[in-house]
Amino acid sequence: MITSDHGEAFYEHDRFQHGALYDFHEEVIHGPLIISPPDGKRRIDVNQLVSLIDLPPTILDIFDIPVPEKMEGQSLTAFWKSNNTQASKPVIIEMVDIAWYCVAVRTENFKYIYDERQPYKRELFNLENDTGEKKDLFSKLPEVEAELEEILAEHLRQVVATSHRDENRKWQIADLVEERLRALGYLE
Repeated sequence: MITSDHGEAFYEHDRFQHGALYDFHEEVIHGPLIISPPDGKRRIDVNQLVSLIDLPPTILDIFDIPVPEKMEGQSLTAFWKSNNTQASKPVIIEMVDIAWYCVAVRTENFKYIYDERQPYKRELFNLENDTGEKKDLFSKLPEVEAELEEILAEHLRQVVATSHRDENRKWQIADLVEERLRALGYLE
């Protein structure tokens, strides 16, 4: 299994950065995923949305280890076990900072971006007609927005219910995790 947690920005959207922080454009969120199935007999190209969150259940499934019910994501083994070609499910892309949260909902044809720092400035792109994400369609496709906002709202309800923020919305980090993050240079 070979993958990456992000792509690269080369000024497609005014940024040149390795895994551009808080940028949810395709050049940053689209990364490679190559899986060599255990039978290794054939190549399967999957042109459906998958997420890094799908990798742990996939790995467990490959080794016939039961996937815990609480584990998010779904095993990708159906792609080579049964040539699964069902429609892609929406994918959630998120970045969490100590003080705020950014998220995007990606479907086969659309991407909807929400940044907690600017809750009234949302973006919507039709990826079928605008692969370069140059034309923001927010407020122009109300039915699409309503559908994606509901997916986002459900995800944010789950985040709030399971987050480790205090009453001031500050993230609560266990002392050991904070110590490790500081040692790695992620916290000052």
